[in-house]
Amino acid sequence: MASYKIYDDSGRLISTVVSVLTPVALTNVATDGSTSVITLDDTTGCFPGMPISAPYVPQGSFIAAVMSSTELLLACSAWNTASGVFTTSYDNAVTTDTGSAMSGYAYGFSPMCLIQNFFPLGTWRNLVSSQFSYKVGGASTSETAFTANAEVTGYSLVGTPVVATPTYGVKSDVVAATPLKRHNGEPWGYYPFVSTNGLLTCIPANPQYQIVLSSAT
Repeated sequence: MASYKIYDDSGRLISTVVSVLTPVALTNVATDGSTSVITLDDTTGCFPGMPISAPYVPQGSFIAAVMSSTELLLACSAWNTASGVFTTSYDNAVTTDTGSAMSGYAYGFSPMCLIQNFFPLGTWRNLVSSQFSYKVGGASTSETAFTANAEVTGYSLVGTPVVATPTYGVKSDVVAATPLKRHNGEPWGYYPFVSTNGLLTCIPANPQYQIVLSSAT
């Protein structure tokens, strides 16, 4: 077992995490290079949240579930360049190659494992689309969506030659299934500490925090 102390950048003690599991040796590890499931001789001592280190396992992977006495399902957090956010998924932990009879470790704590929150904080864009409608002298009602990220400078009425040219200083975004962020304000995530009986403690990954090993037995 091990104990860790967390200090802020002024040296003040923030928290103490006790009874953290020491590394668990994994034997006869096998990967298939196509899934995030690894097999091994025995999963005794392995708990969800424990960081994993083994050949062909992506860095930062951790145990998502103990599937059986010989199988572990892994997950990993990674930056998604398309959506502009971190995602935590099984796909991020898909092993990179086929291997067998390998050795590895599951850790009670590892500074290499950073788990992102599934719902990080921040300011999002592309959530709603602004639009307007009109009806003049029995003409058909029509709607025109604001152009994404552009000012609306005018519109034409459907069914009548009348043209109106108002200017709106309003900007809106188009609805998107996976919106991007306008401002990233979320924390990086947290470090997992796995203690006796699988108790999971999460410490925010604040760069101002210092994590210090205080004792080990």
